[in-house]
Amino acid sequence: MNTVQEDAVMAGASGTQKAAAADGRTLTIAEWGDPDGFPVFFLHGTPGSRFVGQAFSGAYASVGARVITYDRPGYGGSDRFRGRRVVNSVADVSAIADSLGIERFAVSGGSWGGPHSLAVAARLPERVTRAACRAGVAPFDMPGFDWFADMDAANIDEIGWALGGRRRPRPRNRANGGWDARTGSRRSFQGDQRQRGAL
Repeated sequence: MNTVQEDAVMAGASGTQKAAAADGRTLTIAEWGDPDGFPVFFLHGTPGSRFVGQAFSGAYASVGARVITYDRPGYGGSDRFRGRRVVNSVADVSAIADSLGIERFAVSGGSWGGPHSLAVAARLPERVTRAACRAGVAPFDMPGFDWFADMDAANIDEIGWALGGRRRPRPRNRANGGWDARTGSRRSFQGDQRQRGAL
C-alpha cells in the first residue's frame, strides 16, 4: 500500500473532513466517538495529526463524547501557515466549530497541544466549557529555564527543525546528524551512543 492509498483508507475510517480557516487555509479534521455526543476538541502534540484520536474512538463513544481532531497548519492535510503562533489555533478551532455547527465545546491537548488548548480556552471563554492540558510544555523563552534538560535527542531535533522553519528530514538523514535547537546549528550523532540509540 502506498501513501496515497494509506491516506485514503485512514480518511474513510475516520470521517476526515475539510474546513476553511478564517484566512482561507484548508484545515483537515476528523471526528471520533459518538456523533451525537458532547463535542470535545482534542489538540495533538508535536509531531501529531488528526489521527491521534482513532485508537480511542470506542472509549469516546462509551462516555458520550464527540471528539474532534485536526491537523495543525503544516501537518497532514492542513495548509501551512508561516509564522504561526500558538494563539492562532484559537481562530482555527473556532472556524472548525462553526463549520460543524458547534456552539459550545470542551478542549483538551497533550504535550505541544497543551498550550494550544489553553489558548483556545482563554480566548473563547463563551464557547469553551472545560479545558485540559496534559503534559503541556513550558514557554520556550522562559528566563532561567533549561528547556532541553533531559529531553530526548529526537525531540530536540524535532524542535530544531521547527525553529529552523524546515520540514522534518527523511529518516535516513537522522543517523548522520540533525539540527541542534540549543545552538542553532547542525550536529552529528556519530559519536554519541545515547543519541544514536534514541533513533
